Amino acid sequence: GVTRIGCHSFRSCEAITSIEFPNSIEFIGEWAFVDCFKLEEITIPKNVTVIPEECFYQCLNLKKVICKGKIKSIGKNAFFNCINLEYIDGIDFNDIMYHPTTFKNCEKLNYA
Repeated sequence: GVTRIGCHSFRSCEAITSIEFPNSIEFIGEWAFVDCFKLEEITIPKNVTVIPEECFYQCLNLKKVICKGKIKSIGKNAFFNCINLEYIDGIDFNDIMYHPTTFKNCEKLNYA
């Protein structure tokens, strides 16, 4: 099965509204979902441990992220300008590494 989502794979795919990957996915590349303006919800499979740099950059309608596994780090600007992001499930923000701009302009997100 598919184990990787490459860099820029779904960049600017305006038709995508939600994504739930198969559990075989282990890697998501940088910029994979940049500018997917209609994306509202994504479920990250259990074998993915890193959300890379600018992965969901400017997904303006992204509201909900569900992580089924243990995320160890979130890259710089991964959720930058996801202005409607309200909810991330499955991440212990006290136990991961993330950059100060990872959630820049995500004013609706309560992750404390």
